[in-house]
Amino acid sequence: LRYASESTRRREGEAAGYIIWMGNEPFPNPCNTSVLEFDNTTPKPAYYALQNAYSNLFASLRYDTVCYPAGSSFHAEAYLHDILGAGAAVDVTVLDGAGKELFHMAQDCREKGVRKIGDIDFIVPSCEKNLFFVRLSINGVLNNQYIFNVGSEKPFGALRALADTTVTAKRQDIPGEEILLSNDSDTPAVGILLTGDGAVSPNYITLLPGEKRAVSAKGTVTLHGYNLLKPITL
Repeated sequence: LRYASESTRRREGEAAGYIIWMGNEPFPNPCNTSVLEFDNTTPKPAYYALQNAYSNLFASLRYDTVCYPAGSSFHAEAYLHDILGAGAAVDVTVLDGAGKELFHMAQDCREKGVRKIGDIDFIVPSCEKNLFFVRLSINGVLNNQYIFNVGSEKPFGALRALADTTVTAKRQDIPGEEILLSNDSDTPAVGILLTGDGAVSPNYITLLPGEKRAVSAKGTVTLHGYNLLKPITL
């Protein structure tokens, strides 16, 4: 859903849009195009992906495959979608599963509309956890992330092989709505989703080893994650 939406928006002026069938779900279902859970109130990860893809300012990545054997050439194209022409500084960073930087590019863009930021080209090394992450930041704030698998036999096989991990979550005193998430393990914590009584921002995030990130969340929240050992409730 995210790639389809972002791809269509990269072709603005040539493509008017597309239709998503089944925006909600009447029964528990992990694999569908629905963006809301069957209770019609709880957002799924796709909700946050589409929320970003339909915003006035975001960055996207064009790529052809999610699998790259070590030693192969990686190529992708980064784009800035600036519908209001506010202008933005964009950073493209590639990190392996341990958080080691493999590539970085920075570009200032002051043109209104959809603009190609640049090409991302490098030789894929043997990466920790057989994963690497392409992150797109706007004005110093992480805006979008893409996960790639090192190897070609099983798409996202390395993601499925990730060990369970834990994160620490602590509600900050000032401001009281902020929660600080920390990954003190040596394994990426992928797809952390916070659900609760109110809005959460940002949501559905990944923490690399040693990484911390603050989120805004009102009321009681529960953290789930793709490879979190157990849920956390605050």
